Amino acid sequence: LKSGMDIRLDANQRVALEVIGVGKRIERSLENVEALPWGAIGGQEEAVQSIRDTIELPFLHRDLFKRFQHTVPKGFLLHGPPGCGQTLLGKATAFNLRQQIKNETGVYHPEFFLHVKGPEILNMWVGESERQVRDLFAQCRERANDGALAFLFIDEAESILGTRRAGRHSSILSTLVPMFCTEMDGLEPLTNVVVILASNRADMTDPAILRPGRIDRKIRVNRPDKAGAQKIYEIYLRETLPLAEPRIDLAKAITEEHYARTPENQFLEIVYRSGKKDFLYRGDLASGAIIAAVVERAKSLAIKR
Repeated sequence: LKSGMDIRLDANQRVALEVIGVGKRIERSLENVEALPWGAIGGQEEAVQSIRDTIELPFLHRDLFKRFQHTVPKGFLLHGPPGCGQTLLGKATAFNLRQQIKNETGVYHPEFFLHVKGPEILNMWVGESERQVRDLFAQCRERANDGALAFLFIDEAESILGTRRAGRHSSILSTLVPMFCTEMDGLEPLTNVVVILASNRADMTDPAILRPGRIDRKIRVNRPDKAGAQKIYEIYLRETLPLAEPRIDLAKAITEEHYARTPENQFLEIVYRSGKKDFLYRGDLASGAIIAAVVERAKSLAIKR
């Protein structure tokens, strides 16, 4: 018998007679993780290096970790401003880890990528949300036992793993967070399961989830600087596009315009308590999503013209 099964019970003799069925399992796995080499992610070198140190090293140098008796992280949290590539980094981790293991050891692991958006788990029926969390981990363990590389990627994590608060009204978080903690504690290190959380509000995530031994690493995904923004522009402004002026330094010219400290680029005026005034410019609030939107808007104007 496994948890989640529906069984017919003889209440008098306290005997399970037959298995009627298994609770409905919602398919959230991506059949094929899109090919995303690290080079396709611009302006996030620090975050990429942190992920590689956290995830790839334990898989590629397992003997070294055993020799040092070094515990392997069970998962990590990607946090930062919206539109800076947390979801993209999560998907790239799954693709690149499999490629690295294949190149280094020659062993081909099938991939299993469960992509869950936090609010999808929330359910009005008592116990249903907790059953779904149990089922997610059960799916990952099953596939890991079959030799697959299992990734559990939870987007918008703060919506289901938010800070628990005391109060008269019972909150779903008061049962979901302990359930997630229990499942994380049950994950054996050095197995083929990696848990990735992505959140724009790491401060709203329950501290019990983020303690060492569960989600060990917190990786900040920052806004791109000027050099990073130019790399992102280069990714989106491909040579195959019908450019009016085919120049090599087109991305550089646009980046200079985007990050220029000019009155036209002033976005927000800040007045400090001392009375000193300062400005935030468009470049200070840039993100990968905004840069992609700039290019897409230019394309729509060109198509209309």
